[in-house]
Amino acid sequence: MIRLALWRVIGAMHQELPIDRLDLSTRTRHTLLRARIYTVGELLEWDDQELNLISGFGAQSFAELRQVMARLPSSGVRSHPPVSA
Repeated sequence: MIRLALWRVIGAMHQELPIDRLDLSTRTRHTLLRARIYTVGELLEWDDQELNLISGFGAQSFAELRQVMARLPSSGVRSHPPVSA
């Protein structure tokens, strides 16, 4: 389960971190935001099966999310919010 494994990695200090600040692709970020997942804490409330039910959130998005979350304590966070086009 993603939330249990990741909880050990990121700790409580990142729960309020906005999804926008994660170094995710535009597609993955927008998919999570459309599912009303706005913070890392909200993301951790979802298990793997629930995430896989989100329209547009496939295996590639799931793999990307795991990689970014695993890097969170050091380099998975952007220093600035993304620039809108």
